[in-house]
Amino acid sequence: MQDLQKQLEALQEFKSFLENFREEMGDKLIQYSNKSLALREAGVAVQITDYYLSHFCEPNSSALRNIQETIAERDLPYINENIAKTIELLSVR
Repeated sequence: MQDLQKQLEALQEFKSFLENFREEMGDKLIQYSNKSLALREAGVAVQITDYYLSHFCEPNSSALRNIQETIAERDLPYINENIAKTIELLSVR
């Protein structure tokens, strides 16, 4: 029973980490986009800025958004399912 309690605590801690990680990633995405867009205002040539935005910033941002979605749609439900099963096993004992 003690092992199940440890497992439950580890799963809950990991769930919290994933939720925070996902939120922080969203914040960083906004900062990344803002910094990239600020290149023009900082005096970088329009051609360089536009090329960076379309060939680097957008693909990178898209990949990071996909990670966020995967965490929300797959990782967290899996962890929640295992938390529920562990709670159920603890209540049986």
